[in-house]
Amino acid sequence: MKAHTQMTNRNKQLAGLMLVLAGSASGTDGQSLELSWGSSILREKMILEDGTALDPDSLVTAVGTFGSFVPTVGNFDQWMANWRVFDAITVPDVDPNGSDFFLADSGDARMARFAGSAHLLSGQYSDSEDAAIWNPTATFGGGEQGYVMMHTGDALPVRQWLLFTSAVDSDGEGLADSEWQYPVLTGGQPQFALAWWLDQADTAIMGAIHGGSGNGGSTGGGSYNDSSSDFVLRLHSVPGAVPEPRAAVLLLLALIPLFRRKRPTLNRPTL
Repeated sequence: MKAHTQMTNRNKQLAGLMLVLAGSASGTDGQSLELSWGSSILREKMILEDGTALDPDSLVTAVGTFGSFVPTVGNFDQWMANWRVFDAITVPDVDPNGSDFFLADSGDARMARFAGSAHLLSGQYSDSEDAAIWNPTATFGGGEQGYVMMHTGDALPVRQWLLFTSAVDSDGEGLADSEWQYPVLTGGQPQFALAWWLDQADTAIMGAIHGGSGNGGSTGGGSYNDSSSDFVLRLHSVPGAVPEPRAAVLLLLALIPLFRRKRPTLNRPTL
């Protein structure tokens, strides 16, 4: 428990340093706001529903919003119709942004980490090439809840999903870091970079998250056979397919390098 507390504190300290550096690099004129997101700086246990290792190359991991739609297990079939991607981590062959990555340990593939970053621009748009592909006209309105979504591809018999967020202001400060909500960019007012990390998350809608910042664990919907509790995230199986334009999405993914938006040049610390 002491080691876990020390590690959590180290993560918070690093996140705080990253906020200072990113905030000063991205400017405070209200025209560009950096959102960094991901897991710990260390590799931690991330698994499928049966406790086996997940394959980063078979995953789509994204941060985004559903707008005014509130995702639940009961309306799972409507998720993709309402989902808007702010930034994503896809397989290395089609994700040209070096700041977005998902890495597994070569000795134990269950141990992994991931991170990404993108900017909220004037007009409430994302500068991510992933947003430009999936939803090029989407906006991310002030106060909209942010989520991290992860799902496997079609290689497994049943696709597996994870959807989680931070819904409670655990520190009582009312910041968009505590409750993952997109801010409104307003010119002339100070804007602070955001960091949405796994150890802040307190609510799993599908799949499970465990530990982090004293939040304990949260188990959402879907089925699983794993009985362990030492993981930081676990995907759950969901029978049935979620409607999505599979062929179109795959084609667009292949075109990402051609349509990639140019991001502001920042001197970011290495995660």
